[in-house]
Amino acid sequence: MATIASSTPSLDIPYTLVSTNNVVTASEVGNAGYLALDYPDGTGTGQITIGVVSTGYISSGETIHYDFQKFPKSSWDSTISLDFTSTNDTWTLDNPERGVKGMVVINNWAGSSGDGIEDWFPIAGLPKLNIHATGNGYAISGGFSGLFNGGSGNVAINPQGTWAFTDVLGKTPIYDDVGSFNKYNHVLSLTTENFTNVSGSGGTGVGGAPVYYPIWNDVTSGNPWSGNLPRLSYEILVIGVTG
Repeated sequence: MATIASSTPSLDIPYTLVSTNNVVTASEVGNAGYLALDYPDGTGTGQITIGVVSTGYISSGETIHYDFQKFPKSSWDSTISLDFTSTNDTWTLDNPERGVKGMVVINNWAGSSGDGIEDWFPIAGLPKLNIHATGNGYAISGGFSGLFNGGSGNVAINPQGTWAFTDVLGKTPIYDDVGSFNKYNHVLSLTTENFTNVSGSGGTGVGGAPVYYPIWNDVTSGNPWSGNLPRLSYEILVIGVTG
């Protein structure tokens, strides 16, 4: 069975400014990015052979690892592993450069009730999703530092926020267990810090004073957040070239 891949990334942010002074109205519009970038099927520049989306929940203080040497993909009723890695980042006939041509990571947390981030919610307590590429590059499970120009990433995504990139050449995760100096740069980590204890007003008590309840891990009678788990939902999408 043959699989043909293609993708049309869209990363465009437009804006409009309107200024009215007495009877004179001036406007300004602008945008940066592109509405459609075509990635046809293939292994060359600006081409891809596969796409994958992974969604899930990450709990307070948890770490989830995505290994680009065996990236999980659900396919109908089974799960397969995708290998985006190369043994080095130099293209040769025997080692065609595989890699990642685009990625999107989304923090889907939408407020304590899921209907939007409340004005009363303290900014310092908002659940952030963090992206890391850490680890020893000479030990298996080293971080995918090539994604961040050799750095460790440490990107923090606020609720309802997105981190994304496209690259027609590709960022190549490395898995080299046969060379003179073994090298492993292929794992991306998603983490959350321990969520801050936050209380919200859940009604009124004696004399009309507000009653506050914890929004995480509490089952008190009358608590509108009863049973609310300290976690956030996330999505990660990857397009690129695999073996």
